[in-house]
Amino acid sequence: MAFPLHSVLYIRKHWTEAEQLYPFDYDCRVEDWLFNILVALQNNTYYLLTDVLCTYDNDDTNYTTEIYNSAGSAIHAAFYIHPYLPAEFQTDFLDHTIRKSMNRYLESKKVEILHSSGNWRLGNRISKPLFWLKKKLNF
Repeated sequence: MAFPLHSVLYIRKHWTEAEQLYPFDYDCRVEDWLFNILVALQNNTYYLLTDVLCTYDNDDTNYTTEIYNSAGSAIHAAFYIHPYLPAEFQTDFLDHTIRKSMNRYLESKKVEILHSSGNWRLGNRISKPLFWLKKKLNF
């Protein structure tokens, strides 16, 4: 079980004494996202604060720094939370989470895909002489 870091920012009155603050049967990532959804499902009022109360330390060693891990973890969490959602949100929630996760992954790979495409190589062959000429003519 992973502990949702932002849970300490919530006051205890959102749960009854017998309720757990977090589902102990969930052992995947993005537990903070899952936690916030569970809190929102209790019909609590949210307020926007303009002050930063905490920040993530997201560096190269974090699991979710790799976009594949992050996107996959969001999909796992969506399937876990799916039965808890009101019926009117169930289909759209899964579809939205999967679509958003796939888009994030594809966006992260665009440069790599472009570099490996024939269009990129052709564009370089056509534009290199033009840039050389521009440099020689001091444009």
